[in-house]
Amino acid sequence: MQRFVTVEDHPVTHNTDDSCDGNILEKAGVLTRVMRALLSIIGVTVFLSACSGSKLTKDDVRLALGDVRSFSASGSFLIGQKLDGKVTDTFFLSQAQQLEEKFNGAKKDLDAPAGPLEYRRLKVLELAIQGADDLHQVRYGEVTREKEADLLALSAAAKNLEEQLKDD
Repeated sequence: MQRFVTVEDHPVTHNTDDSCDGNILEKAGVLTRVMRALLSIIGVTVFLSACSGSKLTKDDVRLALGDVRSFSASGSFLIGQKLDGKVTDTFFLSQAQQLEEKFNGAKKDLDAPAGPLEYRRLKVLELAIQGADDLHQVRYGEVTREKEADLLALSAAAKNLEEQLKDD
């Protein structure tokens, strides 16, 4: 049963029985299938673009390596200053946290394939992971000369890797 309601002299039709219109359900099903197909296409596109994302260049690897070397040397120096009593606990902890975050940033920068430089990228990533781990340990554990030496050795390893990259 239908009735007409006039709003500002324009007729509007309202369905007053409680039955559900089959066309509405059919249209909703079609809309759902279209949305699923669209989301699938978007998902595949995102996946393919992520897989074929830009590769790191030699300069990208070299920059990340320079960062890791610098952060390692700074961490070693910071630990030495702490052990010699030249910095406060608050200063040490805040600087160690910042260096750890910088190492983590370098790890993110290296989070892409590097083509023919893949081996070098993985070596730099390994150094960044080790540096972040060393700083995390001194922030939440004991500050030792051993950790100071570990970070200094990490800096030297980064320097050697930089020399190898120059030769490539």
